[in-house]
Amino acid sequence: MVQTNKKTVRFILFCLLTALFALTLTACNKNAEPIYLTIDGDIKGDIVRVDLAQQKQTEYLYDDDGEEKQGEGWELSEVFEGIEFLYPQNKVMITATDGVSAVLQYPLTSAVYLYQNEDGKLCAKGIDYPKVVGIKDISEITVVTTEDATGGYKVLTPTETSYISRGNAKLKLFSLAATNLFKENAADKYTKAADPSVSGFTGRSKNIVYFEDFDIAKNTSGALLDWKDGKLVCDSGNGAKAVFGFVTGTDTLIQDAYYEMKEAVDEDQKVMFILPDGFSWEQANVFNEELTTLKLNENATVAASTHLSISPVALAAIVTGQPPITNGVFFQDGESRAVLPLAVEDIFGYAENAGKSVAYIEGRGNLILTSVTPEYSLSDNEAYLKAMQAVNAGKDLIFVHFHETDDTNHEFGPLSLQAKTKLLTIETYIADLIHAFEGKVVVVPDHGHNTLYDTLGNPYGDHGLFTALDMYVPFYVFEGAYED
Repeated sequence: MVQTNKKTVRFILFCLLTALFALTLTACNKNAEPIYLTIDGDIKGDIVRVDLAQQKQTEYLYDDDGEEKQGEGWELSEVFEGIEFLYPQNKVMITATDGVSAVLQYPLTSAVYLYQNEDGKLCAKGIDYPKVVGIKDISEITVVTTEDATGGYKVLTPTETSYISRGNAKLKLFSLAATNLFKENAADKYTKAADPSVSGFTGRSKNIVYFEDFDIAKNTSGALLDWKDGKLVCDSGNGAKAVFGFVTGTDTLIQDAYYEMKEAVDEDQKVMFILPDGFSWEQANVFNEELTTLKLNENATVAASTHLSISPVALAAIVTGQPPITNGVFFQDGESRAVLPLAVEDIFGYAENAGKSVAYIEGRGNLILTSVTPEYSLSDNEAYLKAMQAVNAGKDLIFVHFHETDDTNHEFGPLSLQAKTKLLTIETYIADLIHAFEGKVVVVPDHGHNTLYDTLGNPYGDHGLFTALDMYVPFYVFEGAYED
Protein backbone atom coordinates (compact mmCIF):
# COMPACT_ATOMS: atom_id res chain seq x y z
CA MET A 1 0.00 0.00 0.00
CA VAL A 2 2.85 2.37 0.91
CA GLN A 3 4.72 1.41 -2.31
CA THR A 4 1.63 2.16 -4.40
CA ASN A 5 1.29 5.58 -2.81
CA LYS A 6 4.96 6.35 -3.53
CA LYS A 7 4.43 5.49 -7.23
CA THR A 8 1.37 7.70 -7.32
CA VAL A 9 3.28 10.59 -5.74
CA ARG A 10 6.16 10.16 -8.21
CA PHE A 11 3.69 10.18 -11.13
CA ILE A 12 1.98 13.31 -9.84
CA LEU A 13 5.35 15.04 -9.36
CA PHE A 14 6.38 14.04 -12.89
CA CYS A 15 3.15 15.51 -14.33
CA LEU A 16 3.61 18.71 -12.34
CA LEU A 17 7.22 19.11 -13.50
CA THR A 18 6.21 18.45 -17.12
CA ALA A 19 3.44 21.04 -16.92
CA LEU A 20 5.79 23.53 -15.25
CA PHE A 21 8.37 22.97 -18.01
CA ALA A 22 5.70 23.52 -20.70
CA LEU A 23 4.52 26.68 -18.98
CA THR A 24 8.11 27.90 -18.76
CA LEU A 25 8.60 27.33 -22.49
CA THR A 26 5.34 29.12 -23.27
CA ALA A 27 6.33 32.05 -21.09
CA CYS A 28 9.73 32.22 -22.78
CA ASN A 29 8.05 32.24 -26.21
CA LYS A 30 5.67 34.99 -25.15
CA ASN A 31 8.60 37.06 -23.88
CA ALA A 32 10.75 36.33 -26.94
CA GLU A 33 11.77 39.20 -29.19
CA PRO A 34 9.23 39.35 -32.07
CA ILE A 35 10.34 38.15 -35.50
CA TYR A 36 7.79 39.56 -37.94
CA LEU A 37 7.18 38.18 -41.41
CA THR A 38 4.89 40.10 -43.80
CA ILE A 39 2.63 37.97 -45.99
CA ASP A 40 0.52 39.81 -48.57
CA GLY A 41 -1.02 39.49 -52.00
CA ASP A 42 -4.00 37.28 -52.75
CA ILE A 43 -4.98 36.47 -49.18
CA LYS A 44 -7.95 37.43 -47.05
CA GLY A 45 -7.27 40.79 -45.46
CA ASP A 46 -4.64 41.67 -48.11
CA ILE A 47 -1.77 41.67 -45.58
CA VAL A 48 -0.84 39.65 -42.46
CA ARG A 49 2.16 40.07 -40.16
CA VAL A 50 3.15 36.78 -38.56
CA ASP A 51 5.32 36.70 -35.43
CA LEU A 52 7.58 33.72 -36.09
CA ALA A 53 8.90 33.89 -32.53
CA GLN A 54 5.55 32.47 -31.42
CA GLN A 55 5.75 29.52 -33.82
CA LYS A 56 7.51 26.18 -33.52
CA GLN A 57 10.86 25.70 -35.26
CA THR A 58 11.87 22.47 -36.96
CA GLU A 59 15.29 20.92 -37.41
CA TYR A 60 16.23 20.07 -40.99
CA LEU A 61 19.16 18.76 -43.00
CA TYR A 62 20.46 20.40 -46.15
CA ASP A 63 23.29 19.99 -48.62
CA ASP A 64 25.99 22.68 -48.56
CA ASP A 65 28.24 22.03 -51.57
CA GLY A 66 28.31 18.30 -50.90
CA GLU A 67 28.46 18.59 -47.12
CA GLU A 68 25.35 17.68 -45.11
CA LYS A 69 24.51 20.28 -42.51
CA GLN A 70 21.76 20.78 -39.98
CA GLY A 71 19.62 23.86 -39.57
CA GLU A 72 16.62 25.00 -37.61
CA GLY A 73 13.79 27.17 -38.86
CA TRP A 74 10.12 27.61 -39.61
CA GLU A 75 8.61 25.41 -42.34
CA LEU A 76 6.91 27.76 -44.81
CA SER A 77 3.83 25.61 -45.36
CA GLU A 78 3.23 25.60 -41.60
CA VAL A 79 3.65 29.37 -41.46
CA PHE A 80 0.82 29.66 -44.00
CA GLU A 81 -1.55 27.65 -41.78
CA GLY A 82 -4.40 29.87 -40.63
CA ILE A 83 -3.95 32.29 -43.54
CA GLU A 84 -6.85 32.13 -46.00
CA PHE A 85 -5.91 32.19 -49.68
CA LEU A 86 -8.45 33.87 -51.97
CA TYR A 87 -7.94 31.38 -54.82
CA PRO A 88 -7.19 27.62 -54.92
CA GLN A 89 -4.30 27.85 -57.42
CA ASN A 90 -1.33 30.02 -56.44
CA LYS A 91 2.37 30.73 -56.44
CA VAL A 92 4.40 32.25 -53.62
CA MET A 93 6.89 35.05 -54.19
CA ILE A 94 9.73 35.38 -51.66
CA THR A 95 11.19 38.87 -52.02
CA ALA A 96 14.44 40.26 -50.64
CA THR A 97 14.85 43.88 -49.59
CA ASP A 98 16.94 44.45 -52.74
CA GLY A 99 14.06 43.20 -54.91
CA VAL A 100 15.48 39.84 -55.96
CA SER A 101 12.66 37.30 -55.71
CA ALA A 102 12.04 33.59 -55.98
CA VAL A 103 8.63 32.47 -57.26
CA LEU A 104 7.51 28.91 -56.46
CA GLN A 105 4.46 26.86 -57.27
CA TYR A 106 2.22 26.39 -54.24
CA PRO A 107 1.61 23.89 -52.64
CA LEU A 108 5.37 23.51 -52.46
CA THR A 109 6.99 20.54 -54.19
CA SER A 110 9.67 20.37 -51.48
CA ALA A 111 10.20 21.94 -48.07
CA VAL A 112 11.21 25.60 -47.66
CA TYR A 113 12.41 26.82 -44.27
CA LEU A 114 12.72 30.33 -42.93
CA TYR A 115 15.53 31.12 -40.50
CA GLN A 116 17.44 34.00 -38.95
CA ASN A 117 21.09 34.38 -39.92
CA GLU A 118 23.86 35.62 -37.65
CA ASP A 119 22.89 39.24 -38.45
CA GLY A 120 19.29 38.66 -37.42
CA LYS A 121 18.05 38.85 -41.02
CA LEU A 122 15.18 36.58 -42.03
CA CYS A 123 16.28 34.21 -44.80
CA ALA A 124 14.94 31.23 -46.77
CA LYS A 125 16.36 27.79 -47.35
CA GLY A 126 14.85 25.59 -50.04
CA ILE A 127 15.42 21.87 -49.57
CA ASP A 128 16.05 20.39 -53.04
CA TYR A 129 15.13 23.71 -54.69
CA PRO A 130 17.43 25.77 -56.96
CA LYS A 131 19.77 28.16 -55.10
CA VAL A 132 17.65 31.19 -56.04
CA VAL A 133 15.24 30.15 -53.28
CA GLY A 134 17.94 30.96 -50.74
CA ILE A 135 16.75 34.56 -50.39
CA LYS A 136 18.68 36.62 -47.85
CA ASP A 137 17.02 39.42 -45.88
CA ILE A 138 13.37 38.76 -46.77
CA SER A 139 11.13 41.83 -47.03
CA GLU A 140 7.86 39.92 -47.56
CA ILE A 141 6.27 36.83 -49.02
CA THR A 142 3.48 37.42 -51.55
CA VAL A 143 0.76 34.99 -52.58
CA VAL A 144 0.14 35.25 -56.34
CA THR A 145 -2.86 33.53 -57.85
CA THR A 146 -2.54 31.74 -61.18
CA GLU A 147 -6.30 31.98 -61.80
CA ASP A 148 -8.38 34.72 -63.42
CA ALA A 149 -8.90 37.32 -60.73
CA THR A 150 -12.30 38.46 -59.52
CA GLY A 151 -10.89 41.16 -57.26
CA GLY A 152 -7.87 43.37 -56.75
CA TYR A 153 -7.06 46.37 -58.95
CA LYS A 154 -9.43 47.26 -61.78
CA VAL A 155 -8.03 48.49 -65.09
CA LEU A 156 -10.72 50.05 -67.26
CA THR A 157 -10.92 50.75 -70.97
CA PRO A 158 -13.98 52.39 -72.59
CA THR A 159 -15.32 48.90 -73.36
CA GLU A 160 -13.84 46.56 -70.78
CA THR A 161 -13.37 46.10 -67.04
CA SER A 162 -10.49 43.80 -66.09
CA TYR A 163 -8.97 42.79 -62.77
CA ILE A 164 -5.35 42.40 -61.76
CA SER A 165 -5.15 40.57 -58.44
CA ARG A 166 -3.05 42.14 -55.71
CA GLY A 167 -0.44 39.42 -55.96
CA ASN A 168 -0.19 39.76 -59.72
CA ALA A 169 -0.08 43.56 -59.38
CA LYS A 170 3.14 43.19 -57.38
CA LEU A 171 4.48 40.58 -59.82
CA LYS A 172 3.94 43.02 -62.74
CA LEU A 173 6.50 45.34 -61.11
CA PHE A 174 9.13 42.62 -61.61
CA SER A 175 10.72 40.91 -64.62
CA LEU A 176 11.47 37.21 -65.05
CA ALA A 177 15.26 36.81 -65.07
CA ALA A 178 15.55 33.01 -65.24
CA THR A 179 13.71 29.76 -64.66
CA ASN A 180 15.71 27.24 -62.62
CA LEU A 181 15.21 23.51 -62.01
CA PHE A 182 16.84 21.29 -59.39
CA LYS A 183 15.73 17.72 -58.64
CA GLU A 184 12.47 18.42 -60.53
CA ASN A 185 11.72 21.40 -58.25
CA ALA A 186 11.31 24.63 -60.20
CA ALA A 187 11.89 28.21 -59.08
CA ASP A 188 11.71 31.41 -61.11
CA LYS A 189 14.08 34.27 -60.39
CA TYR A 190 12.58 37.76 -60.67
CA THR A 191 14.22 41.17 -60.43
CA LYS A 192 12.69 44.64 -60.35
CA ALA A 193 11.21 45.68 -63.72
CA ALA A 194 13.06 48.20 -65.85
CA ASP A 195 9.78 50.05 -66.49
CA PRO A 196 7.64 50.26 -63.32
CA SER A 197 5.54 53.06 -64.85
CA VAL A 198 1.75 53.25 -64.98
CA SER A 199 1.86 52.82 -68.74
CA GLY A 200 4.06 49.75 -68.38
CA PHE A 201 1.60 48.33 -65.85
CA THR A 202 -1.62 48.94 -67.82
CA GLY A 203 -0.18 48.53 -71.31
CA ARG A 204 -1.95 51.77 -72.32
CA SER A 205 -0.61 55.16 -73.39
CA LYS A 206 -3.34 57.25 -71.71
CA ASN A 207 -3.87 56.64 -68.01
CA ILE A 208 -5.71 58.15 -65.07
CA VAL A 209 -4.88 56.88 -61.57
CA TYR A 210 -7.52 56.78 -58.84
CA PHE A 211 -6.21 56.68 -55.28
CA GLU A 212 -7.63 55.16 -52.10
CA ASP A 213 -7.80 58.64 -50.53
CA PHE A 214 -10.19 59.79 -53.34
CA ASP A 215 -7.54 61.75 -55.18
CA ILE A 216 -7.33 61.49 -58.99
CA ALA A 217 -4.29 62.09 -61.19
CA LYS A 218 -4.37 62.21 -64.98
CA ASN A 219 -1.50 62.26 -67.49
CA THR A 220 0.19 59.62 -65.34
CA SER A 221 1.60 57.31 -68.01
CA GLY A 222 5.16 58.01 -66.87
CA ALA A 223 4.39 58.04 -63.13
CA LEU A 224 6.19 55.32 -61.16
CA LEU A 225 4.52 52.45 -59.32
CA ASP A 226 5.89 50.58 -56.33
CA TRP A 227 4.78 48.00 -53.77
CA LYS A 228 4.57 49.08 -50.13
CA ASP A 229 2.85 47.50 -47.11
CA GLY A 230 0.91 45.07 -49.28
CA LYS A 231 -0.40 47.74 -51.63
CA LEU A 232 0.32 49.18 -55.04
CA VAL A 233 1.44 52.80 -54.64
CA CYS A 234 1.97 55.51 -57.23
CA ASP A 235 3.94 58.74 -57.11
CA SER A 236 2.15 61.18 -59.42
CA GLY A 237 4.16 64.14 -58.14
CA ASN A 238 2.79 64.49 -54.61
CA GLY A 239 4.45 61.50 -52.99
CA ALA A 240 3.59 57.81 -53.19
CA LYS A 241 -0.02 56.98 -52.34
CA ALA A 242 -2.08 53.78 -52.36
CA VAL A 243 -3.78 53.08 -55.70
CA PHE A 244 -7.47 52.20 -56.00
CA GLY A 245 -7.66 51.57 -59.77
CA PHE A 246 -6.89 52.77 -63.30
CA VAL A 247 -8.90 54.34 -66.11
CA THR A 248 -7.21 54.20 -69.51
CA GLY A 249 -7.86 55.45 -73.01
CA THR A 250 -8.49 59.10 -72.10
CA ASP A 251 -6.80 62.11 -70.52
CA THR A 252 -10.11 63.90 -69.92
CA LEU A 253 -12.02 64.01 -66.64
CA ILE A 254 -15.53 65.29 -66.04
CA GLN A 255 -14.00 67.89 -63.71
CA ASP A 256 -12.33 69.44 -66.77
CA ALA A 257 -15.75 70.92 -67.52
CA TYR A 258 -15.03 73.47 -64.78
CA TYR A 259 -12.08 74.82 -66.78
CA GLU A 260 -14.18 75.06 -69.94
CA MET A 261 -16.63 77.22 -67.98
CA LYS A 262 -13.86 79.20 -66.29
CA GLU A 263 -12.19 79.91 -69.63
CA ALA A 264 -15.43 81.36 -70.97
CA VAL A 265 -15.85 83.55 -67.88
CA ASP A 266 -12.24 84.76 -68.16
CA GLU A 267 -12.74 85.59 -71.84
CA ASP A 268 -15.98 87.47 -71.13
CA GLN A 269 -17.96 84.85 -73.05
CA LYS A 270 -21.35 83.53 -72.04
CA VAL A 271 -21.36 79.85 -71.12
CA MET A 272 -24.02 77.23 -70.47
CA PHE A 273 -23.36 73.87 -68.82
CA ILE A 274 -25.85 71.00 -69.27
CA LEU A 275 -25.70 67.84 -67.17
CA PRO A 276 -27.74 64.87 -68.50
CA ASP A 277 -27.50 62.69 -65.39
CA GLY A 278 -26.39 59.10 -65.94
CA PHE A 279 -25.84 59.33 -69.72
CA SER A 280 -23.03 56.86 -70.41
CA TRP A 281 -20.43 56.43 -73.14
CA GLU A 282 -22.01 53.04 -73.83
CA GLN A 283 -25.43 54.65 -74.42
CA ALA A 284 -23.88 57.29 -76.68
CA ASN A 285 -22.42 54.51 -78.84
CA VAL A 286 -25.41 52.14 -78.80
CA PHE A 287 -27.93 54.92 -79.56
CA ASN A 288 -25.62 56.94 -81.83
CA GLU A 289 -27.67 56.37 -85.00
CA GLU A 290 -30.76 57.86 -83.34
CA LEU A 291 -28.92 60.79 -81.76
CA THR A 292 -28.53 64.17 -83.45
CA THR A 293 -27.14 66.90 -81.18
CA LEU A 294 -25.47 64.34 -78.92
CA LYS A 295 -24.12 62.23 -81.78
CA LEU A 296 -20.50 61.22 -81.31
CA ASN A 297 -18.60 63.50 -83.69
CA GLU A 298 -15.99 66.26 -83.57
CA ASN A 299 -17.79 67.93 -80.66
CA ALA A 300 -17.46 64.85 -78.44
CA THR A 301 -14.70 63.03 -76.60
CA VAL A 302 -14.67 60.32 -73.96
CA ALA A 303 -14.19 61.39 -70.34
CA ALA A 304 -13.86 59.66 -66.99
CA SER A 305 -16.05 60.20 -63.95
CA THR A 306 -15.05 60.33 -60.29
CA HIS A 307 -14.91 57.50 -57.81
CA LEU A 308 -17.42 57.05 -56.42
CA SER A 309 -19.24 57.57 -59.71
CA ILE A 310 -22.35 58.93 -58.02
CA SER A 311 -24.10 62.27 -58.54
CA PRO A 312 -22.99 64.24 -55.43
CA VAL A 313 -19.33 63.31 -55.82
CA ALA A 314 -19.29 63.86 -59.59
CA LEU A 315 -21.24 67.14 -59.40
CA ALA A 316 -18.80 68.51 -56.83
CA ALA A 317 -15.88 67.74 -59.15
CA ILE A 318 -17.63 69.38 -62.12
CA VAL A 319 -18.41 72.65 -60.31
CA THR A 320 -14.97 72.93 -58.64
CA GLY A 321 -12.55 71.38 -61.11
CA GLN A 322 -11.00 69.48 -58.20
CA PRO A 323 -10.95 65.78 -57.23
CA PRO A 324 -13.03 64.59 -54.29
CA ILE A 325 -10.15 64.65 -51.80
CA THR A 326 -9.68 68.37 -52.51
CA ASN A 327 -13.28 69.56 -52.94
CA GLY A 328 -14.40 67.71 -49.80
CA VAL A 329 -17.27 65.66 -51.26
CA PHE A 330 -16.59 61.93 -51.02
CA PHE A 331 -17.93 58.95 -49.10
CA GLN A 332 -16.20 56.00 -47.49
CA ASP A 333 -17.57 52.53 -48.15
CA GLY A 334 -20.89 52.19 -46.32
CA GLU A 335 -21.00 55.84 -45.26
CA SER A 336 -24.37 57.59 -45.50
CA ARG A 337 -24.56 60.17 -48.29
CA ALA A 338 -25.16 63.49 -46.58
CA VAL A 339 -25.51 66.80 -48.44
CA LEU A 340 -21.97 68.12 -47.99
CA PRO A 341 -20.52 71.61 -48.37
CA LEU A 342 -17.68 72.29 -50.79
CA ALA A 343 -14.21 72.82 -49.36
CA VAL A 344 -13.13 75.03 -52.28
CA GLU A 345 -14.65 77.75 -54.45
CA ASP A 346 -17.14 76.64 -57.08
CA ILE A 347 -17.73 77.99 -60.59
CA PHE A 348 -20.77 79.94 -59.41
CA GLY A 349 -18.75 81.89 -56.87
CA TYR A 350 -15.96 82.40 -59.38
CA ALA A 351 -18.36 83.80 -61.98
CA GLU A 352 -20.12 86.09 -59.50
CA ASN A 353 -16.77 87.40 -58.25
CA ALA A 354 -16.00 88.24 -61.88
CA GLY A 355 -19.24 90.26 -62.06
CA LYS A 356 -21.20 87.67 -64.05
CA SER A 357 -24.87 86.78 -63.62
CA VAL A 358 -25.58 83.15 -62.73
CA ALA A 359 -28.53 80.77 -63.05
CA TYR A 360 -28.27 77.31 -61.44
CA ILE A 361 -31.25 75.06 -62.24
CA GLU A 362 -31.56 71.80 -60.32
CA GLY A 363 -34.06 69.03 -59.70
CA ARG A 364 -36.10 68.58 -56.54
CA GLY A 365 -33.31 69.24 -54.02
CA ASN A 366 -29.65 69.78 -53.27
CA LEU A 367 -27.01 67.15 -53.92
CA ILE A 368 -24.24 69.36 -52.53
CA LEU A 369 -24.10 72.80 -50.92
CA THR A 370 -22.93 75.38 -53.46
CA SER A 371 -22.25 79.12 -53.19
CA VAL A 372 -25.59 79.91 -54.85
CA THR A 373 -29.02 78.47 -54.12
CA PRO A 374 -30.39 76.55 -57.11
CA GLU A 375 -33.75 77.09 -58.72
CA TYR A 376 -35.56 73.80 -58.12
CA SER A 377 -37.66 71.91 -60.67
CA LEU A 378 -40.23 69.14 -60.29
CA SER A 379 -39.42 67.67 -63.71
CA ASP A 380 -36.89 67.91 -66.52
CA ASN A 381 -39.47 69.74 -68.61
CA GLU A 382 -39.72 72.39 -65.91
CA ALA A 383 -35.90 72.57 -65.71
CA TYR A 384 -35.79 73.07 -69.49
CA LEU A 385 -38.32 75.89 -69.32
CA LYS A 386 -36.39 77.61 -66.52
CA ALA A 387 -33.16 77.23 -68.46
CA MET A 388 -34.80 78.80 -71.52
CA GLN A 389 -35.94 81.71 -69.34
CA ALA A 390 -32.34 82.16 -68.16
CA VAL A 391 -31.17 82.16 -71.78
CA ASN A 392 -33.75 84.81 -72.69
CA ALA A 393 -32.78 86.84 -69.62
CA GLY A 394 -29.19 86.98 -70.91
CA LYS A 395 -27.54 85.18 -67.97
CA ASP A 396 -23.77 84.88 -68.31
CA LEU A 397 -23.45 81.42 -66.70
CA ILE A 398 -26.31 78.94 -66.91
CA PHE A 399 -26.01 75.54 -65.25
CA VAL A 400 -28.88 73.09 -65.80
CA HIS A 401 -29.13 69.55 -64.40
CA PHE A 402 -31.50 67.06 -66.06
CA HIS A 403 -32.20 64.09 -63.74
CA GLU A 404 -34.70 61.88 -65.56
CA THR A 405 -32.15 60.06 -67.74
CA ASP A 406 -30.65 58.64 -64.55
CA ASP A 407 -34.05 57.84 -63.04
CA THR A 408 -35.10 55.89 -66.14
CA ASN A 409 -31.76 54.06 -66.33
CA HIS A 410 -32.16 52.94 -62.73
CA GLU A 411 -35.69 51.67 -63.27
CA PHE A 412 -35.40 49.93 -66.64
CA GLY A 413 -31.69 49.63 -67.43
CA PRO A 414 -29.54 51.96 -69.55
CA LEU A 415 -30.06 50.05 -72.82
CA SER A 416 -33.82 49.71 -72.48
CA LEU A 417 -36.32 51.24 -74.89
CA GLN A 418 -37.50 53.47 -72.05
CA ALA A 419 -33.96 54.76 -71.49
CA LYS A 420 -33.50 55.52 -75.19
CA THR A 421 -36.86 57.31 -75.37
CA LYS A 422 -36.02 59.43 -72.32
CA LEU A 423 -32.58 60.28 -73.68
CA LEU A 424 -34.01 61.39 -77.03
CA THR A 425 -36.52 63.59 -75.17
CA ILE A 426 -33.75 65.23 -73.13
CA GLU A 427 -31.76 65.66 -76.32
CA THR A 428 -34.55 67.83 -77.77
CA TYR A 429 -34.32 70.07 -74.69
CA ILE A 430 -30.55 70.30 -75.11
CA ALA A 431 -30.81 71.05 -78.82
CA ASP A 432 -33.32 73.87 -78.18
CA LEU A 433 -31.10 75.39 -75.49
CA ILE A 434 -27.98 75.23 -77.68
CA HIS A 435 -29.75 76.87 -80.63
CA ALA A 436 -31.19 79.61 -78.42
CA PHE A 437 -27.94 80.37 -76.59
CA GLU A 438 -25.18 82.59 -77.96
CA GLY A 439 -21.96 81.38 -76.37
CA LYS A 440 -20.09 78.24 -75.38
CA VAL A 441 -22.16 75.20 -74.39
CA VAL A 442 -20.62 72.31 -72.45
CA VAL A 443 -22.59 69.05 -72.08
CA VAL A 444 -21.12 66.50 -69.67
CA PRO A 445 -22.90 63.70 -67.75
CA ASP A 446 -21.85 62.97 -64.19
CA HIS A 447 -21.53 59.17 -64.56
CA GLY A 448 -22.71 56.22 -66.62
CA HIS A 449 -24.68 53.08 -65.76
CA ASN A 450 -24.34 49.31 -65.50
CA THR A 451 -27.08 46.94 -66.60
CA LEU A 452 -27.94 44.56 -63.77
CA TYR A 453 -30.77 42.04 -63.35
CA ASP A 454 -33.18 41.38 -60.49
CA THR A 455 -34.23 37.93 -59.26
CA LEU A 456 -36.87 37.70 -62.00
CA GLY A 457 -34.37 38.54 -64.74
CA ASN A 458 -35.61 42.09 -65.26
CA PRO A 459 -32.92 44.65 -66.14
CA TYR A 460 -32.23 47.71 -64.04
CA GLY A 461 -29.36 50.16 -63.76
CA ASP A 462 -26.82 51.08 -61.12
CA HIS A 463 -23.54 52.95 -60.82
CA GLY A 464 -20.75 53.74 -58.36
CA LEU A 465 -19.14 50.36 -59.10
CA PHE A 466 -15.98 51.58 -60.90
CA THR A 467 -16.60 49.76 -64.17
CA ALA A 468 -16.18 50.71 -67.82
CA LEU A 469 -19.94 51.22 -68.00
CA ASP A 470 -20.33 53.72 -65.17
CA MET A 471 -16.95 55.53 -65.37
CA TYR A 472 -16.91 56.60 -69.04
CA VAL A 473 -19.18 59.36 -70.34
CA PRO A 474 -19.28 61.60 -73.43
CA PHE A 475 -17.89 65.13 -73.08
CA TYR A 476 -19.26 67.71 -75.57
CA VAL A 477 -18.16 71.28 -76.22
CA PHE A 478 -20.15 73.48 -78.66
CA GLU A 479 -18.50 76.76 -79.52
CA GLY A 480 -20.68 79.67 -80.73
CA ALA A 481 -23.69 79.09 -82.97
CA TYR A 482 -24.31 75.39 -83.57
CA GLU A 483 -26.10 73.76 -86.45
CA ASP A 484 -27.09 70.06 -86.56
